Amino acid sequence: SMATSSRKRKFLSLEEKARIISAASSGRKKGDVAADFGISQSTLSTILKSKDAIAQALSSGTSAKRKKLTQAAHEDLEKALYTWFLDVRAKKMLVSGNMLQQKALGYACMLGINDFKASSGWLTRFKARHEIVAKVLCGESASSDADAASAWASATVPELMEKYATSDIYNADETGLFFELLPSKTLHMKGQPCSGGKHSKKRVTVLLCCNMDGSDKRCPLVIGKSAKPRCFKGGKSLPVKYVANKKSWMTRAVFKEWLTAFDRDMTAKKRKVCLLIDNCSAHNVEDVQLQSVEVRFFPPNCTALIQPLDQGIINSVKSAYRQRLIQRLVLNIDTGRAIKVDLYMAVQMVSAAWTATSRSIIYNCFVHAGFHSDAQLAANSTSDEEGCSTIAPPSTEANAAWAALQDSGDVPADVHIGDYIAVDSEVLVAHEELSDEAIIEGVRHNDASSDDDSDAEDLAPPPAIKVMDAFDVIRRFFGAHDDDVAMQLFTECESRATALVAKKKKQKKLTDFFGNK
Repeated sequence: SMATSSRKRKFLSLEEKARIISAASSGRKKGDVAADFGISQSTLSTILKSKDAIAQALSSGTSAKRKKLTQAAHEDLEKALYTWFLDVRAKKMLVSGNMLQQKALGYACMLGINDFKASSGWLTRFKARHEIVAKVLCGESASSDADAASAWASATVPELMEKYATSDIYNADETGLFFELLPSKTLHMKGQPCSGGKHSKKRVTVLLCCNMDGSDKRCPLVIGKSAKPRCFKGGKSLPVKYVANKKSWMTRAVFKEWLTAFDRDMTAKKRKVCLLIDNCSAHNVEDVQLQSVEVRFFPPNCTALIQPLDQGIINSVKSAYRQRLIQRLVLNIDTGRAIKVDLYMAVQMVSAAWTATSRSIIYNCFVHAGFHSDAQLAANSTSDEEGCSTIAPPSTEANAAWAALQDSGDVPADVHIGDYIAVDSEVLVAHEELSDEAIIEGVRHNDASSDDDSDAEDLAPPPAIKVMDAFDVIRRFFGAHDDDVAMQLFTECESRATALVAKKKKQKKLTDFFGNK
């Protein structure tokens, strides 16, 4: 009819389309969904057919207010330019439209694009695609480090503590870890930044995240070099989240994926939280749509003073990790066996070290970073020294093991256990300066490296007979030492292993039965 044909066409933003897709996926009738949003069923069908493209556009940073999914003519060029723009913005530097045009022409040349013209029309469309507006291009001046730290402590911290409970204030940060480094190499590696990917096969980057009261220690994110480490083969689960890229560094893509997952989890739990992070370029999240997480950046160049994880939390995790390694090394020396730390063992020890980090250490590190009221500070100043400690000192057993290594000549006498724990404290975890070459390489190639850069053995499950023999040995060991608690834990572990062996046997019998039919 004339009324229908003259009906004003309704243009929907990507955000609105995402809500429509969510409603249609909930099991409701399509007719009801279409009526609720004031669209026809044919329009609904078109939107549902494009749901993958819409989801991809939103996750890749496309403005949620955009109404069309038209792509740039030179997608790689625009990806490179936007990466450069975000990096420059993270450093609080000024960006003009002319700078964007000149940089785009340079990237076009590097990518071999000969027909590109950085016209004013193209610039307008580029800024619209990425929601770059005049106020963003103007930038703002950075305060001095001391002024910024002081302003943060006096203004921002009280505001956050009034707005959020201690359980809802989170801090996330990365640290580099030379995961297979033995004590004998401490002097050689100490203080090395590991820049340009040097030693990257021997190191990982670990992202840790926790809340102020220590009630939620998020699963560690480990970034390695190999996409599919050989030592992981045969293992069905890891105690950490593992990703890979060529230099084992945090990248914007990796951080965006982690942050989006964190936001989804908080949304599912109906929580509203604050996440505190430093302003390295990999953390630039201006283009990420978050529902339940408010991201706050520390002032630049003073995170060492005001970031809770830097006050002792990361140090405590590394201390626990390396104490485990020291004790294993001494045991291996006593039995005449060489120790080999592969990535699988490393992620297990990272997880165990994180689990062992106490809630009191975490809370005290937040307090030390300025997250406290005057009353809390007064209470801490009158409490015992251990109660307000921000670092767990090496255990008596670890110190004894270190002394044994020095006595045997495996560690130089002038190397302290603290040197070993902090050996990788200066390791880079992300690009400090994004070169044009690095940006172009990032848009041209997949970030994951080769699957096979580890010489570790496959993680094939051992035969049941070997597992049972091992349990017999461990049972005799605990029995000889009269340790009831250890024996109880061992018995639980043995019961689980026995159940897994029985389950595997049952599955094999069923397979054989149906295979013979």
